[in-house]
Amino acid sequence: MATCGRRSTDVRAVVLALVTLVCGGERATAQSVAAADSAFAVDGSFEQPRKDGIPTGWSLGPGSAIDTVVAHDGERSLRLGAVDGRAARATLEIAPPEIDGNRIHFSLHARGDDGADAIELFVRVDGADGLLYVDRRRAPLPANAWGEITIDAPRFTAAERLRFTVSVGQGTAFVDSVSIEGASTTALPPASSAARRYVDYVLDLIDAHSIHRMSVDWPEFRGAVLEQARGAVTSSDAYLAVRYAVGALGDVHGFLRPPDRAEALGRAPVSNARTGRPPIPPEGRLLAGGIGYLTVPGFAGGTHGQQVEFAETLQSLIRTLDDEAGGACGWVVDLRRNSGGNLWPMLLGLGPLLGDGDALHATYRDGRRESVWYRDGKAGLGDYARLRVRADPYRPRDARARVALLIGADTASAGEVLAMAFRGVDGRRSFGVPTAGVNTGTRTFELPDGAELVLAVVTMSDRTGRAYRGPIEPDVPAPGASQGVPLEDQPDVQAALGWLRDGC
Repeated sequence: MATCGRRSTDVRAVVLALVTLVCGGERATAQSVAAADSAFAVDGSFEQPRKDGIPTGWSLGPGSAIDTVVAHDGERSLRLGAVDGRAARATLEIAPPEIDGNRIHFSLHARGDDGADAIELFVRVDGADGLLYVDRRRAPLPANAWGEITIDAPRFTAAERLRFTVSVGQGTAFVDSVSIEGASTTALPPASSAARRYVDYVLDLIDAHSIHRMSVDWPEFRGAVLEQARGAVTSSDAYLAVRYAVGALGDVHGFLRPPDRAEALGRAPVSNARTGRPPIPPEGRLLAGGIGYLTVPGFAGGTHGQQVEFAETLQSLIRTLDDEAGGACGWVVDLRRNSGGNLWPMLLGLGPLLGDGDALHATYRDGRRESVWYRDGKAGLGDYARLRVRADPYRPRDARARVALLIGADTASAGEVLAMAFRGVDGRRSFGVPTAGVNTGTRTFELPDGAELVLAVVTMSDRTGRAYRGPIEPDVPAPGASQGVPLEDQPDVQAALGWLRDGC
């Protein structure tokens, strides 16, 4: 295999896909980034599917299939057809390839049909400790004609996995000639004065507040961020560099929220602040033996009133189930779908089961420590209440009733901190599998253009002083549920119920 003077490699082992190294000269991307000499082409022409008909490295979601009629290159393409408002998507997942340059350049050719006027490109980079980078681009689709669409991502030395997703929300789109190449910013001019000020503002925030500040070589880190900002003219042009800064910092909990998403989040809540997933209401029901069951989904954003309503809904469910049982003898709090968000509505809502007092501790980079607490219908940090219910807070009939927490791989962020809050108390126990391991405390900083920078600014510890880094192990390991298994037949639920009933 020719490598143009560069060392050879078993590329298929590197990218987990059918990949061939090619030799090419410098070229410009849609973002005017010069491509590096060494590039590679993924099996993006969809010409060599596996025995099951799916191209190597790809996973095809609902509405996606290989098409043998329409093609840009060869005889096959990827067809994405949205049906009944459900988006169609396909994902390519690969290991980091050996490429030159400080960026990865994704490109494809696409065309729209049947009312499809736009396609969304999504790129995600993960390292051993979690998410390093994520970005998406919504691009217009040419109708009945092929057009090239691109998106760039920074190259991280710590990267272990790349994920590239294409999707359409309406109509039908055809995708072909997908390629991934190394690219470099060296030929681009330095960031404009406006973009440089924006990046400097972000770097100053990181320097002043991030708990990961001491984990990087600051001059090298700053230089690498400014290299990613080369060619940027406006603040939005610099978003890639800002996202790179958060990833290179090792802050798997931090991220950049663009102005439109920041504004929307302030108007209405979601169940996941990073993805904008629609809100899920908390639910409750009474299980056999007088055990109350509550699902507590993630909750982020929204107005102050909506945050209070979420907390009051949880307290109302606790009151209703307690009344139905004539005093519940135990509680199951299901955090398996809780991917985090705003801790205060969730903590306030579960306050009746948590009990009055300090529940957690937040430790800042300088060693300063503040208590996270629930008392008499209020939840707060340090000397200040952050949220309170409007009516009298509910107090369970049996304050000694056991509480079982269900946790899982999707329990993250504030969901993990919520689980921590129940630790160190008799009659509280967690069941399931380890959590996501994103359990630092974050702070949101508004940037000059209305975007928001989320940074990890505190480490969290439970009421006993035990600090947590990485996934939280359950007190009682138990497999999670398979899809479609009734609640009380799920292994982790059965383990929790067995322990609760022993105490009834």
